[in-house]
Amino acid sequence: MLQRVQQELEDARNVVAGADELERRLEEGAPVESDVDLLAIRAVLAQARKDIPALEAQLARENDPAAAELPSLAQVANGVAGRETTADTSASSTSLAFNSHFGEAAAERRLEDWASQVALERDLDSLAHLQDAAQRIRTMDAVVEQIERDPTVNFALRVDRHLPSIMECLADAAGTQVRAGAYRLLRHLMVDASDAAQLTRHHLEYFLVKTLARDARFDFEKQHALRLVRAMVEHAGGKLHEARGIVPIGVLRAVIAIADAPEEKLRLAALEVLGELIVRNLALLVVSDGLRTVLEALSDSLLDFGRHAARLFLVAVDHPETRQWLRPGIDLEVVLAGFTEVYGSGALVLEKVKASAEIVAMLLKSWSGLFYLNINGRQAVTSLVDSLSNQSPGIRGVLLDMLLDVFSVRCRTISSSTRATKQAEDQMAPRRCNLVDQYLAILLLVFAEAGLADALATLATDQQDAATASKVSRLIATALPKLVALTLSFDTSDARRFASSTISSVDASRRRDPGTRLPRSFAESGSQISLQMAASQRQRVAAARRNAASRVDDITFRNLLLESEVLSTRSEVPWRCDILLDLVEGPLRDPRRLEEATKATKFMSRLLGFFHPYSLRYSDMPRTKSNEQWTRLACTLLETLLQTPEGYEYLAEDQMLRQIAESLFQIETVPTASGVESVFSVLRVERTLTRDYFKLLGALSRTEKGLRLLDQAKIFTAIHRIAELRNRDDLVVLVIQNLDYTLDGHARVFLGRALTSSFKHIRLVATRHLETLLSPVPSRLGDGGAPDWVVRLLVQQLYDSAPEIVRTVVGVLERICQDEHTLDQVLALQPALELVGDLGSGLMTRFLSTTAGVRYLSSLDFIQQELHTWFEELNLQYMVDVELALAATFSGDELSSERHFDGHPPPHFYGELVRTEEGCKYLRAAGHLEDFAAIVSLHEDSDLDADYVVMLKAVLWALGHIGSSSPGLLLLDEYDLLTQIVQIAAFSPVFSLRGTATFALCLLTSTEEGAEILDELGWESVFDLYSRPVGLCVPTYLADYIATPLWDSPYVEAPLSLEFTPARSSLQREILISLANLSNHILASKSSRALSKLKMRHPAEFASPVMMRRAMQMLSEHQFRLTSRRFVLELFDAPLSPSLARKIARASRELVAGRANAGPPEDDDSYFAHDTPTRLRRRSSQMPSGVPESVLGAVEGDMTEDDTSSIDSTSKQVPTQVLTPLISIRGFLLA
Repeated sequence: MLQRVQQELEDARNVVAGADELERRLEEGAPVESDVDLLAIRAVLAQARKDIPALEAQLARENDPAAAELPSLAQVANGVAGRETTADTSASSTSLAFNSHFGEAAAERRLEDWASQVALERDLDSLAHLQDAAQRIRTMDAVVEQIERDPTVNFALRVDRHLPSIMECLADAAGTQVRAGAYRLLRHLMVDASDAAQLTRHHLEYFLVKTLARDARFDFEKQHALRLVRAMVEHAGGKLHEARGIVPIGVLRAVIAIADAPEEKLRLAALEVLGELIVRNLALLVVSDGLRTVLEALSDSLLDFGRHAARLFLVAVDHPETRQWLRPGIDLEVVLAGFTEVYGSGALVLEKVKASAEIVAMLLKSWSGLFYLNINGRQAVTSLVDSLSNQSPGIRGVLLDMLLDVFSVRCRTISSSTRATKQAEDQMAPRRCNLVDQYLAILLLVFAEAGLADALATLATDQQDAATASKVSRLIATALPKLVALTLSFDTSDARRFASSTISSVDASRRRDPGTRLPRSFAESGSQISLQMAASQRQRVAAARRNAASRVDDITFRNLLLESEVLSTRSEVPWRCDILLDLVEGPLRDPRRLEEATKATKFMSRLLGFFHPYSLRYSDMPRTKSNEQWTRLACTLLETLLQTPEGYEYLAEDQMLRQIAESLFQIETVPTASGVESVFSVLRVERTLTRDYFKLLGALSRTEKGLRLLDQAKIFTAIHRIAELRNRDDLVVLVIQNLDYTLDGHARVFLGRALTSSFKHIRLVATRHLETLLSPVPSRLGDGGAPDWVVRLLVQQLYDSAPEIVRTVVGVLERICQDEHTLDQVLALQPALELVGDLGSGLMTRFLSTTAGVRYLSSLDFIQQELHTWFEELNLQYMVDVELALAATFSGDELSSERHFDGHPPPHFYGELVRTEEGCKYLRAAGHLEDFAAIVSLHEDSDLDADYVVMLKAVLWALGHIGSSSPGLLLLDEYDLLTQIVQIAAFSPVFSLRGTATFALCLLTSTEEGAEILDELGWESVFDLYSRPVGLCVPTYLADYIATPLWDSPYVEAPLSLEFTPARSSLQREILISLANLSNHILASKSSRALSKLKMRHPAEFASPVMMRRAMQMLSEHQFRLTSRRFVLELFDAPLSPSLARKIARASRELVAGRANAGPPEDDDSYFAHDTPTRLRRRSSQMPSGVPESVLGAVEGDMTEDDTSSIDSTSKQVPTQVLTPLISIRGFLLA
């Protein structure tokens, strides 16, 4: 309130000061624009002069010291009236006072703002007087453009003041383009809910209802009307009674009619408006009967709306305050109809089933959807499982695909080396729980309880097509016990044979695709032993192969030399590279065979000569995949020669290394203008195998003998000169990426120079290569940690000036510091991580897991600062990041983060801090656990508003990480927090809170102590073969965990027509009955003809504002098709205008006011036969009791369209008292 008064007072003072400045400029002879309206300016000044004293008095009453800070301009305002006589003194003094306070620049800016505001208000006021449509459109467009350029202009305008002028542009006589511009203008003028309420009070509802019922010729107008409605929805708020005053039900009914019309071009836009209400105000959507329309569009495969609406419903079903508006087991479960109520076959049916499967999969991939689908005794999940017995192969296949997607069972193309690396990382890395696996464990348990294993076993024992059999075999892990029992039985039926074949196919599929995802307990059991055995077996096989290949007789060896074609011709074209590889990897490793090949024949000289740079044979080969075999042959040949003294001597005497060194030296000396192209020119390096010479150098740098050869040939001298070149960064990158750094020497020196290069991209390449030297961590590090020289170089790069390099180094250090020895190495170097800012916070958090790290960070005052930051901000940010990553993982969306989320939660500050006793002391001293315990204890008595739910989620993540270590678990036990977390996981009415609490319990199972405590609280943990917890837990009593109490739908207000004066003439009743029957597609045609006849006989009734109000109210309370709405509105001849809208609103008040004094209809004695229904009614899925027999007959089709029947015969079937309380069930009038 205080800020608003201050703003209004400052605006009024600015108006007066701006007028003074304008007057001064006029006196100085400054030019004035022709469109400046001095009369309008004087009017604004008069209003400002009137407002200033009242606003100053109101501000003084607020007793705020800010009132004294504002400069007083009351004297200036009072002196404006005498400007004509004392213009010089008044203007100059005011101008000086204005400029002295605000400055010249501020004066100019405020003058421009004031002039712009005056011009806008003048344009808005002129809309009522302009008669030309083009002028109106240009004026409204100019106002909108000004608002778009400066959105703050809206805050100074009063919408209610200009609404009468704008409403004139919405009249039927204004034209469709003018009406479209008016809707656009209103949308830009609307700032908050008060402005939207002003639109409703000025009867905008009637204009919107008529616009949205127009045909395709008015689509442009309807489009801007829908945009205005959507803007009103944004300001509707979450309370039903407030939202109805901003977005009238009649307007939403008009939007629903468009959404229900398949032929409408704006159908998707209308559905988006209704979809936004799901999260903004679901109650308003339900009251307006729009929920039915949105639910029907969920499974519409022709619209790209279902998956977006499904996500909105996940938000709605999460909280009990919004979930109460959905009828349990009825509303949202309509998406299951694609599986359970499908009739017929064909592409369209299959597309509908696929659309339903996509929506159901989205529901099953979130906690909210999983808990909601398990109400009513898991009826929804059970019906899904039962649908596997559908006789349609297409439907059955779609359902199996959906289950495969939900359980993440998909084929992954992973090479054997990558797979072995991944398994090694899983074994050596610290054991952490996987959040994705935890959710899938609960989901699998739910489906197992619903009978999925039996259904899959039944499918497996039936003869199905090959595609179905393959999908079943990938899902059959849950049904393996039943299939094994059937296979081992003595049954001679086909079921036993098919069960046996299914088990065989599962085993074959597993052999073909070892990367197929299985439960973690299967994947990890014995994997360390199998990994070691596999590595040992590969080594033995390779050694046996080399020994067998080297032990060949003389004839075989000579035949191989001849078959290679090297001795036959010097041209490499006919050479057999595969035979050459067999020779180099086998017989030539024998010193005797090597000596024979080098001295007795020209084999070795020709082969090595082929790789000489100056021969321009190998170095001229284009870079293709097929030519890579020659590079592989060259590297293998060099390794073979270095294994024997004879080969070493032969290679030392050969010219290949000397020619490579000379070519490297010539890079700088050979001028490009001479026409002589260097061997390592830019073009040759890009297009030929010349670049692979660096791979040959890398093969030599792996051994000490090779390093001696490189030193003798002065290769390293040439390489160091390359580092000094400014135009050959490509060669520097090739040297960095191909040299081997295992042995200390020139290679490490060159890498160190690259890390300190003056070129940022070179430093970045070298830094990233350090990361590859440590990847993967387990296979390279082992028990000794990372190499000291690599860690030293990485820590050195922390002080680089480039943020990209620092970010890369921090990420590498965070990963390798999972190893305790490597962490000690980094701590010994005492990196100044405070210099890198927030980038180093994650790495510092890693340091907290050791005592030395806690002491080091304590000396930097890092722990105290982070405790405060995490408690105030980062704890909440962590919750948001993890839950967004989980949602993106389940939905298949790409993460915006550069890191890939694999299900393992990132380190948490509290979790790392409590891993040591010193860290626990800091947490106790901070008192955060007491605050966390207080927040958790409020759950049972809280109203669970959005702010509390978000805060509690953040606390649960923190408590879960604290309890993931033994010292932290003791802290939680001190405050009795474990029992409360279990209670939240099982009984919280907010579904997402239950999911977060379940993830917290998953974190608690990281230790054996935590698993034991949870076992006492009703949660079973999963252990591997070594009795170590794997970080998974499931509830012992699944039915209690997954259950959700049912609820009753809340009461809503009955239609306003219940308060209207009843129609007293038979003619009015006939018109109302015919109008009501238009909502019944069976009676619509006959009723439309009856209304046309009535209009011809009694045109005055269709020009009456009272009858128009009754018709409008009927359209706002009942669902009519779009064509019926258009017909109803076209029945009334009076063109809609603001004056007619006021008459209709006045008629509404008269109808309500006359209700109390109204007597019975003049020709109906049964008016008082029944009591008036209550103003409140509950949403129900069944027909209410007391429905007239004739109406029920109409539902069953007894009433047929009869052209000869009169309106009187129709009226006899409907009780007379129904004419007042118009309540519609499926389009029929009921009492």
